[in-house]
Amino acid sequence: MTSPKSKRLIWLVVLVAVVSLYFPINRMAEGGVVLETILDPSIPLAPVWVIPYLSGLFLFILVLLWAYQKMPSAMFASFVTSNLMAAGVAYTIYLVYPTFVLRPTITGTDTLSRWMAWLYAADKAYNAFPSSHTFYTVIAWLYLWGWQPRLRIIATVMAILIILSTLFTKQHHIPDLVVGVILGVASFWVGKKLASRSSGSPLDNS
Repeated sequence: MTSPKSKRLIWLVVLVAVVSLYFPINRMAEGGVVLETILDPSIPLAPVWVIPYLSGLFLFILVLLWAYQKMPSAMFASFVTSNLMAAGVAYTIYLVYPTFVLRPTITGTDTLSRWMAWLYAADKAYNAFPSSHTFYTVIAWLYLWGWQPRLRIIATVMAILIILSTLFTKQHHIPDLVVGVILGVASFWVGKKLASRSSGSPLDNS
């Protein structure tokens, strides 16, 4: 019989494996459409926003490891389920309906501009709709809201900065962000329902 600790590790490994599929999908993508609105051109490229954008990657890893270590078992199962749901939907869209962003040329030579250039080189302009930065951030924020009430303010501020950074780094357009938020919220609620049914008891924070 699988121990609770082993189950948590399996959940963690599965989630990391699925999240990592973003990279081969991003690399093999081609063609597709640009979902730019009339408002997107008015949003300037601001290299300073690369800080919260890159921070979002590290914070997701930290929250995941923290949840693995400390989150109640039922809630951790729900957290992983929500992320898997969102990733499954998003990755399917990336494959069957490729979207990309027409990114500006980085001409600056300052540190933040070099970070932007590195980001553009490391992450192709594909996998735009919906924004994975956005839906992963929304899911993490919703779970932290219930699990760690004392962190609600800082978690909310960080979530807003990370989500807005997807626009000001020109990594995404407005529709990518909006649908990313919707997908994050929907996956949060569906994940909780599925995990609750699987565990046979309502999820709580205990």
